[in-house]
This record gives sequence, C-alpha cells and structure tokens, in this order.
Amino acid sequence: MGQYSSWTTAPKEVKELWWNEFKRKFRWDEAEEKEVRRIFKKKAGDHMRNVMNRARRSQEKPDFITADNWAEIKRTWDTEKYKQISEINKKNRASSSSEGSATYAEGSINIGEHRKRMADELGTELTFIAIFERTFEKKDKTWTGN
Repeated sequence: MGQYSSWTTAPKEVKELWWNEFKRKFRWDEAEEKEVRRIFKKKAGDHMRNVMNRARRSQEKPDFITADNWAEIKRTWDTEKYKQISEINKKNRASSSSEGSATYAEGSINIGEHRKRMADELGTELTFIAIFERTFEKKDKTWTGN
C-alpha cells in the first residue's frame, strides 16, 4: 500500500495499479468503463478511509501495510497539520445539524426513488422544491437539522 493513508494521498501510478488489478478480476461492457471507474474510485476511497480510521482508532497495523509504512503513517497522524485538519472536519460534521443545513429525513430510500414514487402517486412530474420538501421536512412539518 505505501505510506499514504487515503485515496487522495496515493500516487497516480499506485491508483492506476489498483485499477488495473481490479480490471484483471472483473469484466463489464466497454461502454460502461467510465462509470465503472467512477464507482471504483468512490468505493476504493471509502474503503481505504474506513480501514485507516479503524486502524487509527485501534492503533493496530493492517496486515497489508509494512512496519516501516505504518510508522510513517502514525507519524503523519501525530503532526500538528493533521490534528488541525481533523479538528476542522470534526467541527464541520458536528455543525451539520446547525441552522441553515438540511438533513435527509427519508431513511434508506434515495431521492431519485422518492421522485419516481411521488410522480407515480400524483400522476405528474414534480418540481425540485416539492421533492426537497418531501425528503427534508419531518412529519411534524419542521425541518430536519433544526
């Protein structure tokens, strides 16, 4: 893996190596290549973040990271710059319920599915505002995040 602790810190050549390894194991229609690559990038980044977050919390080295790279990653986590960014991100996550922000209120059904169901139910296409109100307004007519 190297001494990078996130998808964005991995060098382009390494990301390309991971992508090529993925392509060796799976097949899809050539017309879908761009979309498959987009999904791969998202999933790989999410997975890498989750693995590294668990490793940082537990302080246990994942099997695929060498001892030297683990030491370097831990040094990175101990830097003032990393701690500052971490604190900023923590505050940003905590403020997601503050005034002016919206929180999705419709459980596991995504907005696209809600749009389709509402259009079927009402027999017409819906405005963005109608979909937004349906998915971000609570049953008691207050807004999520307040």
